Order: sequence, then C-alpha cells, then structure tokens
Amino acid sequence: MHYFIDYDKKDKQLILRHHKKELLIIDDLLLKFRGTKVSLKCGKMHPEVMITKRDQVELPLRLRAASSQAVLKLADVSANLIMKEVDQCVMFSMENTMRESSFSADEAVVINISSIPGIKHSVFYHNRSCEFQNFDVEGLWWSQTAFVDDPSKDLNHDWGMLTFWQYHDGEVVGLMPFTNDKTIGRLQADRNGLKVISSDFRGIDCIDTYPLFLLCAGISVYSVRDQLFQTAEKLSSKMRLRTKKDHLKSTYDSLGWCSWNAYGNKVTEQNMYDTLAGFEQLKLPVKYIILDDGWLDVTINQEEKALQEGITNKKLQSLHADQKKFPSGLQTLIAKAKANGIEAFGVWHTLNGYWFGIAKESALYRENRELFYDVDGTDLALPEPGKGFFKRWHALLKSWGVDFIKVDNQCFARQYLPNRRSIPPYAAAIQEELQTSAKDVDFEIINCMATHAELIFNSQEPNMLRITNDFCPNDDYSSRLHLVNNFYNTFWLAKLFYPDFDMFQSSDKNAEAFGKMLSLSESPIYITDKTENIDQTLLKKMILPDGTIPRYDQPAEPLESCFFNNPYHDDQLLTVVAKKNIGDKTISTLAGFNTNEIGLSCGTQVPLHDLGIHDGKNFVYYENHETALVDNQGVLRMHLKSTQSILIHISPVINGFAPIGIIDYFAAPALIEQMNISDDSIEVKLKCAGLFVAYLESAPREVLSDGEKLKLESMDLVQLGGYHYKNGVLKIWAKHHHIIIKRS
Repeated sequence: MHYFIDYDKKDKQLILRHHKKELLIIDDLLLKFRGTKVSLKCGKMHPEVMITKRDQVELPLRLRAASSQAVLKLADVSANLIMKEVDQCVMFSMENTMRESSFSADEAVVINISSIPGIKHSVFYHNRSCEFQNFDVEGLWWSQTAFVDDPSKDLNHDWGMLTFWQYHDGEVVGLMPFTNDKTIGRLQADRNGLKVISSDFRGIDCIDTYPLFLLCAGISVYSVRDQLFQTAEKLSSKMRLRTKKDHLKSTYDSLGWCSWNAYGNKVTEQNMYDTLAGFEQLKLPVKYIILDDGWLDVTINQEEKALQEGITNKKLQSLHADQKKFPSGLQTLIAKAKANGIEAFGVWHTLNGYWFGIAKESALYRENRELFYDVDGTDLALPEPGKGFFKRWHALLKSWGVDFIKVDNQCFARQYLPNRRSIPPYAAAIQEELQTSAKDVDFEIINCMATHAELIFNSQEPNMLRITNDFCPNDDYSSRLHLVNNFYNTFWLAKLFYPDFDMFQSSDKNAEAFGKMLSLSESPIYITDKTENIDQTLLKKMILPDGTIPRYDQPAEPLESCFFNNPYHDDQLLTVVAKKNIGDKTISTLAGFNTNEIGLSCGTQVPLHDLGIHDGKNFVYYENHETALVDNQGVLRMHLKSTQSILIHISPVINGFAPIGIIDYFAAPALIEQMNISDDSIEVKLKCAGLFVAYLESAPREVLSDGEKLKLESMDLVQLGGYHYKNGVLKIWAKHHHIIIKRS
C-alpha cells in the first residue's frame, strides 16, 4: 500500500500517511442521519481501523448513545468510512450501512481536515462570482483560482472543486471532491479547516454510498493532475477524458464573431445585417457567428429588476425568435450570412430554456406540459429530463440552418431545486439529454457558465467549456482575473473539455495581452467589437490571411516551477509556456503577464531547464526583435510594468540551426509547418508569407523562396523578397510558403 490511515484515540484524529509521511489530519467526521448529529468530536463515534484487503481500509463508525433514553437506539455498526487505493490514488467514501436518509439537504457527510503538516503553498479552485459585485452568489459561476499557503487556514470559500498543495520537501498532493449521479461533493474552506462535503441537496433519499474525495500524491503537480483525472474517469460512469473523445470540427480554428458585447440582449436582425456588411467592407475573414442572448421570444416585464446585466427574470415563451426584433426569422438571417461567406452559425440558449425557465402562461407550456417540471411554490417551469424538450428545439434550430449552440445558466438546478428534488440525478439526466440531443443533429456545444461538478462529472461528448469569468472590456481588475483564471483553469478543465477563453474586443485597452493569451491557447478566437471598432492591426498578429488560427501542439499552461506562485501578490509574473513540435525539434514560447493586483512592476527569472527542453546544449531566444544565444544553464529574465505582457521564443540549436518562426505573429513558431535539415541545406515550409527569423551559425550561401533566389540586403531592414544576415541572425522576407537555405 502507498497510503495508510491511523486513528489517534487521544486526540480523536484520523491521520492519512503516504508511505511514512503525514499528508493530512482529519479531526472530525460529521454524519447527519436519523435526526441526530454524530461526530468524532462529540465522543459518540469510535473508529476502529480494520485492514480488510491489501488495498482497502475500513473504519467502522460505531455509534454509542450518551443516554439510552435520550438517543435513538442505533445499529452497532452504523457507517463505514472506506479508504480504497485505485492506481496511484486513494478514494474515500462513506458507506451508509444504516440504510437511512440524511436529514441534511446540503451537508449529509462532512470530513474536516484540520491540518496539512509541512504545507508550503496551495492553489484552490472554487466557484465564486467575485467579479459581479451586485450578484455575489457562491457556487453558481466560473472556476476562480485562489493562491494561499494553507487552504485549511487561509481561506473562506464555499463551493471549492479542486485543490493542489505543495509541501516544503517538494511533494505535491491533489484533492478532488467526488460527484456522481446521486451525490455532489464540494470543498469548504474556513477558519475551522478544510471541509469535504457530500450531499444530494434534498436530504430525504436513502443513499447507500456517499463518495467523498479522491486524493493523489506525487513529485509533480502535472503528474498528480493526470493521475487524478485518469482515476476519476475510471470511478465515474458519466465522465470521459478528452483524449477519448472525438476532435472538434475545424469551425473553431478560424476567426469568429459574437454579438454579446456589441449589442447585448438588445440585438436585432438589422444589427446582424449591418455586421455582415461591415465584415465585407473590411474584407475580414470571419468564418462563424454566435448570436448570443437577445434573439429569443421571452416574456416582457416592464417592472423587472435585472439581477445583473443580461440576467433577467424573463421566461421563454416559444422556441422561435422575437418577431419584433427578427421580423424575417432566423432562417432568412442565417441563409443571408452563409451567402456572405459565413461557414457556421451558432445560437445561444440556457439549459433551462431562458434565465427563469419556461413561462407557464405561454402556449409553449400549455401545449407541451409533459415536457416540463413545475417547481413547487413558484411560477417556474423547467425542462423535465427524458421528455424530449431539447430534441424538439434542436431539430427546429437545425431546420433553420443553425450549426452549433452556446448553452448558458448551467447552474440553475442549484438555484431552484434544493429541498424540492435531488439535484445530482436531475443534473446528470439533463446533461445527458442536452448532449445527446445536440449530437443527434450534429451540434457541438459551447458550455457557458458554470464550471461546477454537475457539468464536469457528466461530460461525455467533445464539447467546449467557457472556463472562466466573462470578458469585461477596459477593466484592469477583470483583465487580471481573466488572464490568470484562463491559464490556471486550462490546467485541469482541458483534461475533459476543449477550453473556451471567451470573446474579446480587439479595441480593448488590454487587447494586446488578450491577443497573446489567445494565440498561445487552443481556445477559439471570436471578437465581439462592432465592426467600426475592430482593430485589424492586432488581428493580423493572431489570424492568418485566410482567417485560420496558427496553433501550438501543446497549448500554454502555467510553468510548473512557477505554478504555486501567486501572480496577484507575490511580485511574480503570471508565467506560462506553449510548445511547438517540428520533427524532432521543440520550440517553446515563454509568456509573462503582469497581473499584480495593485499595479506594481514585477519580474520573474526562469532557468532554461525549467522549460523541460533537453534537445540541445545551446539555445536561441527571440524577444521584441532581440535575438541572443544562451546555453542550457542560462536564465531568462522578464520584468514588466502593470498590465504589460511579453513573449519569448526559445529554439534549440541543432546542426548549427535554430528556427524562430514568422515574427509578424504572436505565435511565431506555430507558422512553421515542416523542416528538413541536412549538412548542405535547410528546407522550411511555412503556413503563410512573412518575415521568417532563425539562427544560423554561418552566413548562407544562397536563399530561395519557391525557387526564386532572394537578394542579400545590406541593411537590417529586410525588404520584400530579400534576406539579411548578421551575427548569426538570419531574417528572410518569405514571399511564398517554401524556403530553402543553402549553407556555405
């Protein structure tokens, strides 16, 4: 066994060890069953450790009444805490041998971790909408990243989903509360410790087993993450890793446009026609459109108070477009868009129809009551899983020419169903119906809000997930959140979904940082400017002339040596690395973003060996038109003012040659398609024309572009169709996609 657990009778604590090392201390396990609370602390529960199998430990939780008259008589063994090793992980669950229902809707079983001995730093993922100050509801929105020393001491957050921590000796642990179709697991961090909570949010169903959490220890946060998700998939009947899913369609490998920031929920048919005309005038290669909130036929309430911009108490009246705003109907609009070069058209709806469900006074409800569930004591109606609501709607959208959907408000069950209906089976069933319905009509889904367990553990199809907070234009605070959370959420959510970093405005004051962020990601890139505000100069650094996006083979993730640094407070940059593999050569792009929350200038030093590249003794790095040679013991230094960003491309020198790529683009190495290197010549195939930069140890004898001999320029400014060489730096203005460099 790798993991061991002991019970300290004196202090009434459970101690989990990995080999001989103490990983964590559990000082309370609270059960809320049969009208009473029982815990380690109250003296009514006495664990006795019993090793029943080589890979499994059972802790019978024996309940002893303080007074036979005051407490109900209970079975001798009322519950078992099960610790079972699975691969390199350990799974904790509570077996309800009482066969009784809990009397607590939201806290049936609670484990309190009071101490993590030897902890140094931690990263804690939680659902908290801290960017919406007037709608600050926990557990509803997107995954946020908290950087603290000890999550059992330094946090006050409900709805934690996952946490990683590092000990002073370098060992790393990942802990994931577990969710299935019967219970939901979550973390709660406060001054009393780190709690793992399991519940069904109804409290009257008899559940045989409450899965609690999955834990993995190792030497690398990346290997711990991988093992954690591989094991979670093995234990979950509804979750599949992305590596086992199909690839997304090529739609999202090109530039797109979304209506939301441009027009909000007041979008009209005329707005869309004006936008199409704007694309044509600018000759902008937009390949897909997302028609966001605002197109649907919903109730009108002049006295309503919006909960937050765009989120209203309106309800869905029909499955069609608002006739006043879209008098010609979506079918005509979509046909016009596709005639103008748009290859795919997507539309928005919520998982519950509209923000507040289905209008009971509507013909949609009256004529199709069997499709809906009435929420007791309210005027709300919600889709009833298994009745075919989405199947009917998606078939209609498909007949209009819709190609994909963006689905919002995926947290609605937590808002409306607690104490009325068990949430986990409903959430699992509604997700299965949504995904099956979309697949039947060949729709892919952009899941938008929220990154919660009911969605994560019920992911079967190769869809996208909005992994962080809304893009909020021209706001430094939100920009910092957006940058940090996109990269840190990619770290774990991309194991299951294709990540979507959200729309952005090319005219935003921090647009260059977002452009670099998106260029290093595998996210789709879709702008949301009105056409008169589009910054084509920025887009030309991100998008090829035909509209496609150059991609890295390994999209950017937080640099492991910097993973536990706090990019908000520690005077350290948010540091990520992306990699492009070209044959047996790997080119890395190191990116730094200053996300310091009080606007300080910050710097980071990165030893070259931290990048994990080992295919050369010497390397060339390129940054802001500066090219330099460094050996594998070198250090890269970055220092930035508030909100600034930097890209450094690093390429190993092999056989006297190190390519950087086409530097007209943020993702310069991703523009290289293929290379053949020999002692006599170097052949490079590029994705498009542009200024190609590389290191070459001696001046070339000849440079050809598609067979045309290029002229050696005497000045550093390389003209169209020429090349320049100085001090090992070769610059070629490639008019075509094919370069041959003949060595001296």
